Amino acid sequence: MLDYNPVTGQKGQCVIAGRGAVAIYLALKNISQYGKCVIVPANICYAAVFPIIYAGYTPLFCDVNPADGNVSLRIIKDSYNDSVAAAIIPHMYGNPVSDMCAIKSFFLQKGVKLIEDCASLMTNRSGSYRPGTVGDYVIYSTGYSKTVDIGIGGLLFSVSADLEDAEKEERSLNPYQECIGDEWRIFSKIYRTIRNNGQNSLIVKGIYKSFEKNLKDLLIYSINDKYKNDILNNISRLDEIIVLRENKYNLYLEHLKDSDCGYSIYKFEDGAVPWRFNMLVREETNRAFIEYCLRYGLPVSDWYPCVTPIFGIYDSFDDAMWHENHIVNFPLLIPDEEIIRICRVIKGYKEKK
Repeated sequence: MLDYNPVTGQKGQCVIAGRGAVAIYLALKNISQYGKCVIVPANICYAAVFPIIYAGYTPLFCDVNPADGNVSLRIIKDSYNDSVAAAIIPHMYGNPVSDMCAIKSFFLQKGVKLIEDCASLMTNRSGSYRPGTVGDYVIYSTGYSKTVDIGIGGLLFSVSADLEDAEKEERSLNPYQECIGDEWRIFSKIYRTIRNNGQNSLIVKGIYKSFEKNLKDLLIYSINDKYKNDILNNISRLDEIIVLRENKYNLYLEHLKDSDCGYSIYKFEDGAVPWRFNMLVREETNRAFIEYCLRYGLPVSDWYPCVTPIFGIYDSFDDAMWHENHIVNFPLLIPDEEIIRICRVIKGYKEKK
């Protein structure tokens, strides 16, 4: 176990884990208030929700700000009840949650543990505050498409909590196997197919229920010391990677303005590390725009969706659904020529319209 946060340099205890989901699982096991609820945004990655269930808690979904996909203090206050033991608050798309410090103060009053989810915002920089230094627990990911992407790995850090039992728990988990990546890709294809074709049938509900029963070994596992050393070595390049991401994002901005594409470009706040290049496309043209991009071979995504149906929750999270129906994004860590081509194709769509 490390005695510091390798991202921020802050003193504390840090466990290197197999992925961000494992870090969440270990944090909740360490909190050990089984049977209680964990607040989590409706549009968080589903891989962050399954560990809540596997650790012995119930997810309590909340809505988000429609424009940026993050939560606010108002949303958290509206969602809180006495059954809540913890909350997972992610910095969506690498964009810092503006109310994070206020949320922490609210949770201190209520005795709720804040798990600050920095899976998409690995940074040692500060905006209005320093991400990764607010939560009672902080989790990171070095998995696919994250700030530092090596395809595997995560961190659990805390200034105040004793993580000795969490480290023992991590080492007791089933070891990572290479086939897990292949099986996870199959799962992702199944989920996308279901999501794109309706999620409310009895068959789909049954499939979703089977996910909960069968995914634990794909999400919760230990990794060997070689992987752990690789994670630390790659995190040591964080400054270089952040600059690269910012340069790639700015290249999009050089070639694509709101006035060019006819839609709004997602706004990042001070202290952000862009995850992808995000756009908010009008709901009535969103699907047609994505299909147009796919016809031209663009690597387009509409991540992150509202994931509550996977967990049998069909309540209306109006703002999370608004966000799902508008968000479109493109990768950053690709050749400059491809970014320029993407921008040219997007502007061509506007001209056709």
